[in-house]
Amino acid sequence: MSAPAALVPAQHAPTSPDTDRHMTRTPANQPRITLPIVSVAVVVVVVGALIWFFGGTSPDTVDVSTALDTPAGATEPSAAQATSGDVDAQGLWVVDTAVREFSFEDSTGTFVGFRIDEELSGVGATEAVGRVPTVTGELVVEGSTITAATFDADATTLTTDDGRRDRRARAAMGAEAHPTISFVLAAPVELGEEPVPGTTYEVTASGALTVNGVSDDVEVPLQAQLDDSGVLVVTGSFEVLLSDHDVTAPSAPIVVSVSDRATVELQLLLTKG
Repeated sequence: MSAPAALVPAQHAPTSPDTDRHMTRTPANQPRITLPIVSVAVVVVVVGALIWFFGGTSPDTVDVSTALDTPAGATEPSAAQATSGDVDAQGLWVVDTAVREFSFEDSTGTFVGFRIDEELSGVGATEAVGRVPTVTGELVVEGSTITAATFDADATTLTTDDGRRDRRARAAMGAEAHPTISFVLAAPVELGEEPVPGTTYEVTASGALTVNGVSDDVEVPLQAQLDDSGVLVVTGSFEVLLSDHDVTAPSAPIVVSVSDRATVELQLLLTKG
């Protein structure tokens, strides 16, 4: 008769030296990483990545007086541009990107760009900023009037505060299919007097803004000032709707919302043509 099942000793599979050698053992004094600690670490990493991708500290807004200051390392006007006497404001003025060095962080040099508000899950409100430093164009001054102006910017050179996310921002603006951002003055702008160095003129320019191949009429408040070295600085900012130019902002699971309203900024440095 066999023994009752309850009295039969439990059978254990034998272990070989090889099996024992490969078994993982945790020392009694080794701390275990608990789930809450892992979760907190993941959150910290994710939030840090979001701040990197969607922006940190925004650069300063455009300002005509700030744009006139030459930062360290910038290119000074050439001897032909710098004059000790009166600067003749009449005639053709051409965008000159060599006059001041472009810096995204310091808001120096020539550029056009945008600011747009976002809401991110776990981060809150942020501001995305992009700038295009490759700008060409010209304006004509006749007496006290700006009679013509046209400017083009190359959207394929759009830059943000981190080059690793520039590609997505350019794609959102349709830079590959429509690389040129343009503004064409629609009507003469009256300054009130023949421009003289050191005086800031505040005017509003009407024209057509083309982004992503779509044009829309805009009113652009501008500040303009001519300095003694022969540099004409023009700055301005105005609001546009992304939908007016068929622009769709980049999306991601973390993005709660992106405003359809963006602020366009421009800072142009011109010298006599």
